[in-house]
Amino acid sequence: MSCAACFKPVDNDELLLCKKCNCRYHYSCLRIPFEYFKKILQDVKNEWRCTSCTNVTRRYKGDGTPVRTHYEHSPPVPTPADMSICDESQQDYSTIDHSILNPNQTCNTTTTAEFSMEGLASLLDSKLADVKRDLVMIDTKLGATKQEIFAEMKNEFAHVIDRIKTEFSETTDFLSDQIKGFKTDLSIVNRKIRDLEQENSRLNAELQHLKSNPSTKNSGASQEVIEKMHLELNERDQALLLNDVEISGVPEHQGESALHITQTLSQKLGISLEERDIVSAERAGPRKTYSGEDRSGTRPRPLVVRLARRALRDQILRSARVRRTLDTSYVGLPEHSPYPIYVNERLTKTNRNIFWKSRRAGSAAGWKFVWTKEGRIYARRTDSNDSRAVRIQSEKDILRVFGVDPTASSDN
Repeated sequence: MSCAACFKPVDNDELLLCKKCNCRYHYSCLRIPFEYFKKILQDVKNEWRCTSCTNVTRRYKGDGTPVRTHYEHSPPVPTPADMSICDESQQDYSTIDHSILNPNQTCNTTTTAEFSMEGLASLLDSKLADVKRDLVMIDTKLGATKQEIFAEMKNEFAHVIDRIKTEFSETTDFLSDQIKGFKTDLSIVNRKIRDLEQENSRLNAELQHLKSNPSTKNSGASQEVIEKMHLELNERDQALLLNDVEISGVPEHQGESALHITQTLSQKLGISLEERDIVSAERAGPRKTYSGEDRSGTRPRPLVVRLARRALRDQILRSARVRRTLDTSYVGLPEHSPYPIYVNERLTKTNRNIFWKSRRAGSAAGWKFVWTKEGRIYARRTDSNDSRAVRIQSEKDILRVFGVDPTASSDN
């Protein structure tokens, strides 16, 4: 047995049977409170009629026979409103239609369907009002959230901009200090160069005066003064080269970049040189031709590099001593057979000549070590602790130290 309103099965303890149309209903589907159903409606249960039967206005034909009602033998079709009230948890029993309880009372105002439609419209209006209110609330929250996001983004952008300004200011201050330091160092170097040039000019003038004076030309004292002045001039000239290195063995090509070659070689030595670290880089000396069993042609001139700081020069020289297998491969030169590269400190012409003669004389005399340091030439017989390093400044020192005439050694 199913309910004529919701079409769901009806238990006996929930059943209301219409006496006229025999339709079965849940008491809850008819909006009847449980208390009324148990206490009051039991007395009139056998005489109860559904609202479809009690709200029908009977019409009579001319012969006095009443018109058969449409729902007399068939259950009424429930409206959506009637079906929606089957959920007992959502029923409103504050207002009760007492005509349902009294089968003899006739309601001539509204039908159940009309009442249900009105309730549905009211429910829809209420729901729409709730939805509208929720939408307004959501829009308000979205507006507030948007303002918060904009404010947070603005604060974040302001923070980032302030940080960038601070970092930029610190960077510019640092660069400004560095530039000031470079200017100060450059002015000191320029002043020293001017002083050395003036001293060099003075010594040259004195030397020329002594050479042109016939009365003192052959005297021993004058000769000693001349040699001493030569040594002083050589020392001063060497002091001007304390920031220089000389790179030998690099093939020479037309249109080459000495600066790029220097930077690439320093990378191979494990040292990173920037352009500001290099004052100048160029080939030095005249082109020289040579011939040999392996190769012949023009001997590449050495690369002379002047660095901004002496510490960089010392670091390059230390790295070159460690990496004795340095060659010309992978230095950005045109395709060629790799040649060994030698990196040494730059010497004056006088010191270079004395160093070459010292190596020949030392080799002839059996000395094990001849080297240069800070533009000075040293020799040492053995590597024992008893053997001391001896400085060589002139050709006289070569004869004194090695016991070999440098003139004879150069002739051999």
